[in-house]
Amino acid sequence: MRDQDYLDFYFNFDGNVTRRQFWLLFIIPVLCIQFITGLILEYGNFNFSDGIWKTAEIFMAVVSVPVQLSIIWVSLTVCSKRLRSSGLPRRMLIVAIPGIGAIWVCAELFFAPNAAKNLNSEKLLEPEDTLYNRPDTQ
Repeated sequence: MRDQDYLDFYFNFDGNVTRRQFWLLFIIPVLCIQFITGLILEYGNFNFSDGIWKTAEIFMAVVSVPVQLSIIWVSLTVCSKRLRSSGLPRRMLIVAIPGIGAIWVCAELFFAPNAAKNLNSEKLLEPEDTLYNRPDTQ
């Protein structure tokens, strides 16, 4: 991928994302960032509840907010494209919002149209069609 492709991958809602790209360019890097951040906070002896703001604590707070916001933005773009690539609607990202997600799933289950209406009935196989008796292989 070129540099512009990487920027489009992470910041542009247009396009598709394969399963391999999703794992190698999104899931693994996000997990690594979260793991390294956890190690820094665990072994860096940061105590945010002591009432005394040290320079390192202020620095971590200032750095962590933009990093977390960028991870949220990248998550929205990449997951949106992955949902589209897998054939699911992008509105399924609403499921990730606590509370609203459960209501949305219930609404989808109760009011979504049947998938059979969207299928072409001419291409459906009959129960007696087998691997050797299918009309599309003759």
